Amino acid sequence: MKIKALCLAGCVYSTTLLAAEEFHRDWMVNTDGAEYYFAATVNNSNDIFGKYCYFDSEKCLFLVGVDITCEKGFEYPALVNSEYAAIHVTLHCGDTFGSQNVMVLEPYDDIDLAILQGSQFGIAVPMESGKFQVSRFSLSGAADAIESMMDAAIRHLNKKRTLPENEQL
Repeated sequence: MKIKALCLAGCVYSTTLLAAEEFHRDWMVNTDGAEYYFAATVNNSNDIFGKYCYFDSEKCLFLVGVDITCEKGFEYPALVNSEYAAIHVTLHCGDTFGSQNVMVLEPYDDIDLAILQGSQFGIAVPMESGKFQVSRFSLSGAADAIESMMDAAIRHLNKKRTLPENEQL
């Protein structure tokens, strides 16, 4: 069931999704996109969390898609928790896909460490009602998936930078 949900979510977040997919336990890697590659997981609530690397900006971001409403361009506080640490993070509200707002998580380095050292990742977002929206994600396979995706993204960028054989710097 989890793999089926992950494939569905991957279809939503990827422009093309047939050729370059691989699975690492609860995580999927997609290296078929022309604009970005990603490594992501989907929880039982069909929330998605992953690392996305964009070629034009040459930046990687951690994105989360959860079933909450936010205004594009606004920032929201949240708490991330794993075995590594509890981290105060900022969510930057981005585009909407389906019923979910996609948000960028920062600070990047702290989240990266928490993911690579933990087995489960939780995010708690305070709501206007005074309650919290909590989403939990498995990190089983995350380190391998992210490493595989990052290696592919670096190869892709290096391939774009190479000069034709008849040209020299």
